[in-house]
Amino acid sequence: MGKMRIRHLYRDRGDHLSFRDVSEYVVDPRDLDEHGNPPPWFATQKKIEAEAGEIEFDHAPTADELKSAFPEFFAREAAKIAEDK
Repeated sequence: MGKMRIRHLYRDRGDHLSFRDVSEYVVDPRDLDEHGNPPPWFATQKKIEAEAGEIEFDHAPTADELKSAFPEFFAREAAKIAEDK
């Protein structure tokens, strides 16, 4: 039997990081027929592609992973904090 895969997609929107997660069913090859098709009772799903500028993680990213993936965003945030002091 297959399993669900959750993809975490982040994008720098200038003043915030946007986030969306996408759940996809990963078909177990043992579930496929001789033509490579899943059984007819499987729900079909539309392939979700990452949009331009999105960075995909296969897990919920840590703060350090986000800082590494979006250095410009966090530099702007640090500058705003310094400006407010």
